[in-house]
Amino acid sequence: MKTMMNETPNEISTTNSRGNNTMKKFTKLFKNQKGLTLIELLAVIVILAIVAAIAVPAIGGIISNSKDKAILAGATTIIAGAKLAYTSGDCKGSSTGAVAPAIGDAVCDGLELAPYVDGITLTAGDYVTKANWTLTWAGLTGFSSTTSKYYFPTTTQTEQAILGKLNQ
Repeated sequence: MKTMMNETPNEISTTNSRGNNTMKKFTKLFKNQKGLTLIELLAVIVILAIVAAIAVPAIGGIISNSKDKAILAGATTIIAGAKLAYTSGDCKGSSTGAVAPAIGDAVCDGLELAPYVDGITLTAGDYVTKANWTLTWAGLTGFSSTTSKYYFPTTTQTEQAILGKLNQ
């Protein structure tokens, strides 16, 4: 291995058999690198702003749709709980007197349904009747807006209407 008077030990060790110094070439390349220009930084910021302007409203719509579908899923859970309570014989009619059942119709009020629907808050004014499995639930007013495609104008709906909206 050749050594020259002005080379440091590191430069000597990186010299190959042809006498080329690869380390010097790399350091020369890195010294020529410049930072980003102001125009390049502005271009990146503008692109990020455009992506954010498109993504934020889309995410907001997804969130409101998921909240609306959660209300409908809660309604179907209440109806499923009412079917289970009816089958178990726990629907004794309106225990609060707020609901007058039709002749031969079973009514499960919110207090009777509470053990069958976990995680959903029901009051005595909420009830399900067996006729077409009709649900009256204050939660049906909790949609994100009255223009939502899942919105119901009243708090009383049949199971078919709820499932129809849920499958939209």
